[in-house]
Amino acid sequence: MKNYELIKLRTSHFIKLISLGMSPIILNVLNLCDEIQTYIMETDSIESRELFTERRLRPITQIKDKELQLQEFRELIIQSNSAALENSL
Repeated sequence: MKNYELIKLRTSHFIKLISLGMSPIILNVLNLCDEIQTYIMETDSIESRELFTERRLRPITQIKDKELQLQEFRELIIQSNSAALENSL
């Protein structure tokens, strides 16, 4: 992929994430691996907006290792699903 295309793709991801209510000043979404950015953009729902807050994602953006980011992100989703099940009982 050419640099221009990569920049264009990253910019579109950034704009989409901002539209989901994530502050570009506080959260550097470009530090999230591509898989996480794509997942967040593709799950644009009320539930995902409540789950993927800046506060919850901030620690993940600080992780440099992309595989570890994915692991922590998956754990966030698992924890959220467990809490939702407990609240529904």
